[in-house]
Parts: sequence; structure tokens; C-alpha cells
Amino acid sequence: VLSSGGVRVFFGSEARDLDPLRRYRAEQPRVDVALLPIDGARIMGHQLVMTAREAVDAARILGAQVLVPIHYSVKSIPLLLQTPSSEADLRLLAERTPDLRVVFLKTGEKWYCDLAARDARSTA
Repeated sequence: VLSSGGVRVFFGSEARDLDPLRRYRAEQPRVDVALLPIDGARIMGHQLVMTAREAVDAARILGAQVLVPIHYSVKSIPLLLQTPSSEADLRLLAERTPDLRVVFLKTGEKWYCDLAARDARSTA
């Protein structure tokens, strides 16, 4: 968890399981922003990172107001790497989760967040 200007950001680069997040949250204050993988990447059936559904659940566990997805541009490689979850899956979930703002960023895009004003915007 990184903190700056009163904003707490959880970076879960290779996050997969929810239990460690539950343990973390039981001992620590909520975060404002969660950066989490969403593609559910699996190598030969072994799950490496969380799916879009699990990322939404993780953001809720952490108390985040904003979810910034990562790990969703990798393409499946038949018989080796599967990516069963996608940006489209997260967009559908976001429509059903109005209390969680999902911010998709393009490579190199800056994002400015003012949670006090409930304003978030990105610039190319």
C-alpha cells in the first residue's frame, strides 16, 4: 500500500487470493484505490492472478472507492496460457457495482484523483 496526499493505493500486481486481503484489511485501514489484475491468467490450468469478479470482490474487501484494472491485454495461447476474464467482463460488472468506480487507463495515460471531491479524470 502506497500513501500520498491522504490517498491510500493498494497495488496488487500478481494478486490471486482474497484471504490475504481479508487478513490485511482486518488489521489496516481501508484503501482508496486498488490496482488489481483482472484476466484470471492460468498456465496449464493453474490460476496465476484474479479474474474481474475476484478483483471487484477484492476492491470491496479493501474498502476501495476506485478500481484500476491491470493484466488484461495478454492474449491466450492454446494449451499453455488461458485468460478467461477480460476488460468486457469488468465493464459488465462495473455497471452492476455503482459504489465502485472503475478507471481504465491506456499505456502512458496520467490519472488524477481527488477523492474528497469524488472527481477522477484521466488525460492522454
